Amino acid sequence: MIISIRWLGQPKYIIILSQVIITVAVGFLSKALVNSNEGEIAGFMAMCGAGVGMGFGPLSIHARFSQPEDRVAVVVASNLFFRTAGGTIGLAQLAAVLNAKVRNEITSLVYSGTLSLEDMRAIGEKSSSIDSLGGINNLPPAVRQFVKAAFADGLKWAFISLIPWCGIATILVFFLSPIPKERLAKKT
Repeated sequence: MIISIRWLGQPKYIIILSQVIITVAVGFLSKALVNSNEGEIAGFMAMCGAGVGMGFGPLSIHARFSQPEDRVAVVVASNLFFRTAGGTIGLAQLAAVLNAKVRNEITSLVYSGTLSLEDMRAIGEKSSSIDSLGGINNLPPAVRQFVKAAFADGLKWAFISLIPWCGIATILVFFLSPIPKERLAKKT
């Protein structure tokens, strides 16, 4: 990345590219989850990882060198704090959307009569272990199919819920201020 930053003259361009890659990959990943295509899922997960990996270093460089020297400690500490807080909030969002969608899907199956009271008892008895694949596999086959479908739908919507945040981040990185070339050339 350092060579790319030197060649382009600014980390901003690599940050923009990485953010566009992440946004597109998350969108396509949610589509691949609908289709249950394992090859596409793996490919778009790799694309997400490449986007994140491409942006980590340049974001740190940009944060560090866009501020005066006397703010280095504050910038580095803030960068680490907000990166950790963002990951925690993002994970909480994914879990909340997934759980809400699964709960709603199973509830609607009960109200529609697709799942019987006996099926609900089976889910209720295994509810503490339904969070794991082993717990789901211990359900009766007919119920297992519906629970897996509910989790697949919930996972799709969990990733879809990230798309607006990725879009906002993509727009915001266009407004990053340029780093004076003498500061960047001296340090990288």
